[in-house]
Amino acid sequence: MATMIEENGPSTHEQSEVSSSSQARQKLEGLLNKNMRIRMTDGRTLVGLFLCTDRDCNVILGSAQEFLKST
Repeated sequence: MATMIEENGPSTHEQSEVSSSSQARQKLEGLLNKNMRIRMTDGRTLVGLFLCTDRDCNVILGSAQEFLKST
């Protein structure tokens, strides 16, 4: 992310990015250690404890179980 420097401080666009970023972070922090069900595009469903996300935005589940879509 490029930072724009202005004489009168950061731009309002930059402030709104920080605000939405912190809101997203708070929402994720609220999900920590909660049971989560994730439906994947290939039909599998994962159920487990939400632990974190990694740098690539992958969800990390603890004690997860995998369920296959019934035919």
